[in-house]
Amino acid sequence: MLDPRPRDPYVQVTLSVDPAEAEIAEMVLLELGAMGTSHALASAIEGEVPVVGYFRPGDAPGVPQVRACYRQLAAGVRSDPRIDVESKPWRDWARESRAAFRPFPVTDSLTIAPPWERPARPQGDHLIIHPGSAFGLGTHATTRGCLELITPGSGPALDVGTGTGILALRALQCGYEPVIAFDHDPDAVTAARDNAHWNRLGRRLHLFVGEAGALRPARPFSLIVANLFLNPLVSLAATLSEHLTPGGELILSGIRCDDISELQNAFATYGLRAVEQRGDADWAALRMTRTGGLPS
Repeated sequence: MLDPRPRDPYVQVTLSVDPAEAEIAEMVLLELGAMGTSHALASAIEGEVPVVGYFRPGDAPGVPQVRACYRQLAAGVRSDPRIDVESKPWRDWARESRAAFRPFPVTDSLTIAPPWERPARPQGDHLIIHPGSAFGLGTHATTRGCLELITPGSGPALDVGTGTGILALRALQCGYEPVIAFDHDPDAVTAARDNAHWNRLGRRLHLFVGEAGALRPARPFSLIVANLFLNPLVSLAATLSEHLTPGGELILSGIRCDDISELQNAFATYGLRAVEQRGDADWAALRMTRTGGLPS
């Protein structure tokens, strides 16, 4: 995160959302150019969590822009968030946001921690992830579901829309190599590269800024992970299926439980079916495998 110059004012944009939408709200704020974000699930008031983004005065979005971005990126949410935009005098918000993020277990075998508070004696594996730098911290059911579905394996892996790089780094931890990850957002790729450095995995993670079309047509992957939204996943069905090895696994997330059937139908066309599901009552992550060859 970047700190504002001492005593410079800043604009604070707050999205009050359901706890299940907290990480998506952070993604919206980062997409709009926030210097950093913070939220604390423990501060939920009447079922809402305040997710805060910090902007330079000339870069701050207005309420209509925030609402439009939220509707675009969080398609399928039940309602719009409550949005507040306020000009604030300088304070050390970077220090305050750091204080709000402590190490936490994201699965039974994996702990997430910030760079400034590495666990002294972690139980099982741990990943160092800088919060507020890009989407994907492990607090949201979509990211958590993917992390639960990535199990020990081998061969090359691909992370589509990598965000913080958390899923790509977990794939490396689980034995996949090489791991290729990409995102259309240069800031996300920078964040993923930084997080790979924190975890001493920088030399083993191959990153690029771009889209799935930049992949070589014949490049096969034993594991492909894509934590996006329903429409992008459906549009990528042919491409992701083409790049999956015959015995490979495809992990998809970012979808509402109500949309599982639509997603399964899109990938069934290419011989893929869901064999395992994780998530919560609202959001799903699916592990898929090929049931046959590609359709002629």
